[in-house]
Amino acid sequence: MAFFDFIKSGVSFLTGKSVLSQLTRTVLLGFAVNKLSKSTQKTNPTTEERPPEPDPGAKIQLDPDTTNKIPILYGRSTLAGRITEAQMTADRKTMYFVLTLAEQTGTLLSSGAASAYSFREAYIDDRRIVFKGDGTIVDYTVDREGNQDISLRDLVEVYVYNTGATQLPPDDFATDPTWVPASSRVPTWTANHTMSGLIFAVVKITYDRDKGVTRLPSMTFDIENSMHSAGDVMYDFMTNTRYGAGISPEEIYSA
Repeated sequence: MAFFDFIKSGVSFLTGKSVLSQLTRTVLLGFAVNKLSKSTQKTNPTTEERPPEPDPGAKIQLDPDTTNKIPILYGRSTLAGRITEAQMTADRKTMYFVLTLAEQTGTLLSSGAASAYSFREAYIDDRRIVFKGDGTIVDYTVDREGNQDISLRDLVEVYVYNTGATQLPPDDFATDPTWVPASSRVPTWTANHTMSGLIFAVVKITYDRDKGVTRLPSMTFDIENSMHSAGDVMYDFMTNTRYGAGISPEEIYSA
């Protein structure tokens, strides 16, 4: 019997009026209903199967994600950062986020000078931030088409640091002598919170539901490191004992 004749015979059998064909249809229908029932239970679990909703007033402790790694920045790059800490004020209106951006590199072999860092720009949800005159408070944002949005004005503040004591001004801004170390920005921090050897940002957000400011938006930071020459980079990575190969400088020939 040809394959298609076999298929026709099967269809004719299932649509026939015999007791056996009716019984077969009943079995197939029951199988389909059973599968559909199980599928529905998976996608729409009963109240007993659903995990309990967390108490909005309870503190939730999450395990650290050990897959998150701090990058090494050589030259210039745009970094998203990792949330290292988050704190809410007692009135539940303001949040402070600490975003670790990169490791601080060593001295330049070519000059002996320490690595120097520059904070070029920052972006929120792929929109460039334009700061107010102090270089920290958001005035408005600009999208790729040049459209301006003032919904974040005065609600978001950005502070970028090279270790906890040195705040970096964004492009076209000078260092403000009134700026304070990061330990004075984050409410519960003390002088012991130095974030030594790290480039990081402190972002302060004042919630405003009417303007849609209810979360930490997606943020990226344009940062530049003065260490960018190939020789300086290779020497730094080979000799650094924290993030590099830890090779003794005496074992490396440099001219």
